[in-house]
Amino acid sequence: MSMALPLIHEPRFIPLNISEKVALQGRFFFLNDEKFFLEGVTYGPFSPSHKGVPFPETAARVETDFALMAELGANCVRTFTPPPNWLLDIAASYGLRVIIGIPWSQHISFLDSLRTQSEVCETIVRNVEECRRHPATFAYLIGNEIPPEIVLVGSNFPSTEYLETDFTGFLAFNVYLHRDENFRCYLFHLQQECLT
Repeated sequence: MSMALPLIHEPRFIPLNISEKVALQGRFFFLNDEKFFLEGVTYGPFSPSHKGVPFPETAARVETDFALMAELGANCVRTFTPPPNWLLDIAASYGLRVIIGIPWSQHISFLDSLRTQSEVCETIVRNVEECRRHPATFAYLIGNEIPPEIVLVGSNFPSTEYLETDFTGFLAFNVYLHRDENFRCYLFHLQQECLT
């Protein structure tokens, strides 16, 4: 006897369209007049396919993955590298927005070289241009886990959470706290720091 497992959320298989934009208002995202909470998963990293793309070999595999994500209630996917257009099309068809990771030389002392800084800027601009008009594009993740010793001179304190980032639309933090009480305290701390 087989039994169907209950879904966490009703699946949303309504494709995204270009007029459906999520906007940042204060500390929250809004879709139209309602708060929009990101409920996402990471997708990757993958070994390069035979075509050299760091995503699964077939669109059918991606479609299966995205259908399962949408069925579980996800509304967002984070990639580690810029996805090809066909992957963004599949994401949009399942109502998934994509946070696009743009890899660059962030684990070297990039601030010491004007040439490296220029290459970083060119990489970011090129990748943003390739994806910016797609309805599935939610945001770009630029600067993932930059080591504190690169951005601070001779010290690990204060941590990189204190960098001036007023040029960004929003910030994301990796928080590895497993106790709910610790997580809530640190989340409150981050929200207070980001508002000042």
